[in-house]
Formats: sequence, C-alpha cells, structure tokens
Amino acid sequence: MNYTRELVELDVKRGHVHTVADWHRIGEKAQHTPADLTDDDLIVLEGFGGPSSAAAARARREQALAPALPPDQPTAAPATTKATAPTLTRKTISDYFLKYSDAIFPIIGKKFTQQQARIDALEQRITQLEARPLQKWAGVHVDGAPYAEASLVTKSGSLWVATTATTSTPGEPGGDWRLIVKKGHA
Repeated sequence: MNYTRELVELDVKRGHVHTVADWHRIGEKAQHTPADLTDDDLIVLEGFGGPSSAAAARARREQALAPALPPDQPTAAPATTKATAPTLTRKTISDYFLKYSDAIFPIIGKKFTQQQARIDALEQRITQLEARPLQKWAGVHVDGAPYAEASLVTKSGSLWVATTATTSTPGEPGGDWRLIVKKGHA
C-alpha cells in the first residue's frame, strides 16, 4: 500500500493540506473516541505515523464498533499494539514538506490565486466607488450659480440632483438635473 500517494490524493480531494496539527487531533480522536474515526482519518494517520499507527487505530475503531458480547460469552483480549507518535523536529517537518511539495504547492497556489483575484476585484470596486462624486446638499437653487456633479438642490418644492457640473436650472428640457422627489401635497 502506498500511503504517501493516498494522503496526497486525499489532500487534493479535500482541497486542504493536512498538517501535523491534524495528525495530532486525529491521534487524540483515535485514543479517546475511536468509533468516530473515518477512513480519511486513517489515511492521515498512516501518512504521518506509518502503517502501524493506522493499523492500531483501525483495530481500536473496530473494537469500539463491535457489538457488546452477552455476559455469558468470553470477551476478546484487548489489543496490545500501542502506536507512538514519532518525535517531531524541525528536520522531520521540513522533510515532510519537501517530500510532498509537488502536491502541496499547487493546492496552496490555487487557493492563493483565488484569494488574490477576489482581493483585486474588491480593490477595483473600492476605487470605482471612491471615484464617484459624493452627494452634497447645496440648498435652494440659485439661477446661474455653479453646481458640482451630485449636488442636491430644491427648486419649486422638488428635490433635484446634478448629473454633471452645471449652471443650468433644474427642470429645463435636456438639462443637467434629475428629479429625485416631485413636489406634492402632504
């Protein structure tokens, strides 16, 4: 069985690179709640701890899932195999990443590229929003006065917004104003 290939395939399938922390978490699960172990958990245990680690966890899972025997039947002998986690050093972690870098880096690179594309799109949207003129209240319209784009004015009881910088009067045909609220009766 090639557990290296299976772990890499699991990482690619999940879109997640399993870490030493995952291995420790799954190892804790194997010790305390072995019935909850999944086949994927066993692949991770085998990938990090070797075949004997996965075999011991698989045996604990099978024992936890086995139906209870009636009191008059003999019980099975407990499993004596105890998996021990290898000592972690900077070198063993470094060796792991070098060994699996061909599978890990494409996953990380793909996620980074997706995140960077989202960030770029958001930054472009922010730039567009910041480039838009802010609406500013300019009061009652005064004929001939200059108004900036997005200026808000009232004229004859109606509210208008300037669509461009203008000196025209709101309500003129083909003018630079858009009616926002029409005069009405309360």
